[in-house]
Amino acid sequence: MISGYADILAKVDPTQFGNQATTQETVSRILSITLGSLASHPGLAGHSDAFGPVMASVMLNTAAGLVKDGLQEQDLVEFIDAAVAAAAENVALLNVGDHFNSVATIWADAISGQGVAALSSPATRLKILRSGILEMARNPVLWKHLNNSGDAEKLVNEIVEALSAGDATVLLSGPVLADSIEAVLKVIVRRADPADLLPDGALKQALLEAVETLKDGSALSIGTDDVAGYLANFIREILEDPNRLSDPVLLAGVVKQALEDQLKMAV
Repeated sequence: MISGYADILAKVDPTQFGNQATTQETVSRILSITLGSLASHPGLAGHSDAFGPVMASVMLNTAAGLVKDGLQEQDLVEFIDAAVAAAAENVALLNVGDHFNSVATIWADAISGQGVAALSSPATRLKILRSGILEMARNPVLWKHLNNSGDAEKLVNEIVEALSAGDATVLLSGPVLADSIEAVLKVIVRRADPADLLPDGALKQALLEAVETLKDGSALSIGTDDVAGYLANFIREILEDPNRLSDPVLLAGVVKQALEDQLKMAV
């Protein structure tokens, strides 16, 4: 086990944390929090030797950019504990090993882009990362399959890029962005088969169409607490009949229905 952690530390890139001077302190703190959380979850008994280094690597790889941007330690502690708790007694997740690290890194890379950073704080980006990791914990077998096929990276990037493509006048920023990514992700992974039939780029284009509607007059009645529900409704309808993406009239109908359904729920 000790050699496993030593290997991880040897691979840490000091530039991830800003500069050499802060690297040792930051890495030690993240590792300390992770090990403490692992020790406090007895559900990991029998798996900690193998999974502990994986979890430590995930935390170091995914938290680096956020720590560099000023993430508060309490937010980091809560995130690490939530990830470890999701793994406890989750044998399927424990068994996917490096796939967990790979998918978590995909999420970390996706939220590190300028588009997301311009619309959210480190704490909000951590919330997005947490949603991605917990969704993998919910269905590790599916995410292992998506990662093996290369679809995990495409799926995550299409969602994040589309929903962070707005500007400062769009409702999709801050916690609303995080909630919307989580809502859309849940719909898609629960309908993985129809989503798999979408051609490359189709999901991103569909979400861009939905986001564009938030900029025009037809969506003026949508508030920040409605956005995630509207987008979930929209993508749910699209996955029921993907052919509507290629017909502007049908697509406009889907947008209208998704808006109406959300507003009915809000009243």
